Amino acid sequence: MFQTHDYFIGRMDRANQKFFASIARLVLLQERTLLLLTGIMVAGIVAIWGYTGWLALAGIISVGSVAMTFQAVERSRDNLFSFSYLGGFFAENAVYLQTLFKFLDQSPDALAGALARSPEAENVPADLSGPIMFQHVSFHYPGGEETVLNDISFTIQPGETVALVGENGAGKTTLVKLLTRLYDPTEGVVTIAGRDLRKIDPQCYHRQIGVIFQDFWHYDLTVRENIAFGNVTELENMERIRKAAEMGGAAGLIEGLPHQYETNLGRVFFADSKDLSTGEWQKIALARAFMRDVPLLILDEPTASLDAYAENAVYNRFAELTRGRPTIFVTHRLSSVN
Repeated sequence: MFQTHDYFIGRMDRANQKFFASIARLVLLQERTLLLLTGIMVAGIVAIWGYTGWLALAGIISVGSVAMTFQAVERSRDNLFSFSYLGGFFAENAVYLQTLFKFLDQSPDALAGALARSPEAENVPADLSGPIMFQHVSFHYPGGEETVLNDISFTIQPGETVALVGENGAGKTTLVKLLTRLYDPTEGVVTIAGRDLRKIDPQCYHRQIGVIFQDFWHYDLTVRENIAFGNVTELENMERIRKAAEMGGAAGLIEGLPHQYETNLGRVFFADSKDLSTGEWQKIALARAFMRDVPLLILDEPTASLDAYAENAVYNRFAELTRGRPTIFVTHRLSSVN
């Protein structure tokens, strides 16, 4: 519609020309090096053959020795070619060794390849009845230099609902990732009931929190599985799954599907599957979050793709669900806070 075909084809053509020019220079250098090594090797072989032939004509060595010498030269030549090829192969793959070693150096107890379980961590549930405190927390993402959060301090009291409102890119989701311990602070400390979050076993902690992220995942599986993944131990508990679907506003949608809770979603694996709109997928994701009955809820833009009527219904359910438990609600719309 925007008639950008010629522009993108031209841009791709220029990129290909630049890429192939760089490859051509590299290949030319490799071929020159190979030609030089081959010349040296051929000269050595010719010299050995000539010397062996002279020794045979002079009667110093036998014909059998000549044959054995030629055989050894041929085998050496093949080995040298293999060595040259493997050397080039090793040099090409050595570029990736740094990443490999970084992966191998991870602790076996690492969480998602990013967080190591502290030796002081206790394998007991966290006391989420106490206050949540951010104390002079600063953070930048691994490999980056830009400070996303700078000297943040606040307290969330037990049973309190807190709304984090701010512009896009202000660091709201990053703050949630610190609270869920997907990352650790660069500086400062996050505590729950006075305990440093880093000294709480991550798996025990994660079992006690419910999170709805704005970038929720679509699973190309059945509706039942998509919802039950919020609490995979209840994968066959249809009563719990139906209740979660109702709380997430997805029950009406599911009733209209061909096989209801056993309807396959997505277009990747199943020919008879049903694909959903962004708003419908979000209802499924909300139902997935309601599968958990946990003491701490974190809602990161949970209704961003819903229409106004569905959003209002979901907020009414949130009011019931969050009563009496600490809840962090992230949004960039002031109207959502009301």
